[in-house]
Amino acid sequence: MVRPPTPARTADLGITLTLAMRGFVDLLHRGMDERGFGDVRPAYGVVFRALRDGGLTLTALAEQLGVTKQSAAKVVADMQVVGLVAKRPSDTDGRAVVLELTDRGRAAMVTAIAIGGQLQDALAAEVGEDAVDDLHRTLGAFIATAGGADDLTRRRSRAVWF
Repeated sequence: MVRPPTPARTADLGITLTLAMRGFVDLLHRGMDERGFGDVRPAYGVVFRALRDGGLTLTALAEQLGVTKQSAAKVVADMQVVGLVAKRPSDTDGRAVVLELTDRGRAAMVTAIAIGGQLQDALAAEVGEDAVDDLHRTLGAFIATAGGADDLTRRRSRAVWF
């Protein structure tokens, strides 16, 4: 097992977390591009997660993502253009429109999840399963301390890229 050098804490925690997130997103989107989903942007990930269990109105989506309706509408419109999200009338409210993932949207989400698993497996091969488990525990504790335990349990995230 090859261990990467341990940073001498020259970078603060914020920049370390930011660089780790950026690296993950870059690797993820490189993989998405290789698999025919080059039009999937980082902002779409939170929408995929929000809609994975069923449709939501734009208002409900915006609330879940912690953004304005206008911001959510812009991303949804972009996702519609590339065939990832569709709108349909609500079954319960004649005025409301429900947003749902299309088959292509679900395929993109499944592909992204698979790539994320492959990235985690590659990291485990590099530093060991125990180190990856420790990373998950440490990040989980950090998230809980920051008030995000419910989001972690529900596997959802507020928007970062909007």
